[in-house]
Amino acid sequence: MKTPCAPDPVARPPRAGRPAWAALLGLLLVLAVAPPASGATRHRDLLDATRAERGRFAWFAATSVPDGLGNPILVQAGKEVLEVVLPRRSASLPVKVPADGVLRIVKRADDAVPPDGEPAFETLAEVSIPERARQALIILEPAADDADPLVVATVHDLVDFKRGAYLFINQTKMDVAVEMGDARLDIKPAGAELFLVLEDRKPVSVPISYRYRRPNREKWHLLGASTVLLSPTRREICVFSTNPKSGRIDYHGITFPVTP
Repeated sequence: MKTPCAPDPVARPPRAGRPAWAALLGLLLVLAVAPPASGATRHRDLLDATRAERGRFAWFAATSVPDGLGNPILVQAGKEVLEVVLPRRSASLPVKVPADGVLRIVKRADDAVPPDGEPAFETLAEVSIPERARQALIILEPAADDADPLVVATVHDLVDFKRGAYLFINQTKMDVAVEMGDARLDIKPAGAELFLVLEDRKPVSVPISYRYRRPNREKWHLLGASTVLLSPTRREICVFSTNPKSGRIDYHGITFPVTP
């Protein structure tokens, strides 16, 4: 059930002689410079400063956010610790990959703040971005049990993930098959397949179905079916994963920005 929206607070009128827009501008300036509560750098602030720079970038997505991890998550990139929001059905804003290629999912340590005032962080998961990967997707999944780590992170190179591409990632131990119109993709465990829409093709809706089968079995089981819009101007990702609680296969759609 959605939480009802709280009523807006009563706005105070601006002081005499001060136009309303000036009061609003002052409020926006205060919000712009206020540090985040966690002590981490605002992701968007750092992104604005590096958007025009060349480099390697990574996006985060989660099949589900495990209890105890929180959202936004904290990502350590070099010496910076960033607050990164995990949207439900899309990828995060891009994070610039540091020179060593290592990104860490961290949380604030339970210990008291050290005398130098610098907050301490504990690593929950660590990934290394391959040197050849200019763009990478990091998929976060809940761990199989309640013990540490809370989350499992896997890296996927997006080198061929162009405009009009549909990427299917199988993070299960089952064989997965995807049928899109007349096309069929067979995806092995821990594998990925790409479906590319031709640039001159007009957008069209086609039926899509997902099936899986257990190892060394011949029978396929229907996982789900619907319709999908095939368009040369979109980029979509579908991740197949195993629910750590039920053991069943789930699939999770992620809309990806066309222009990174």
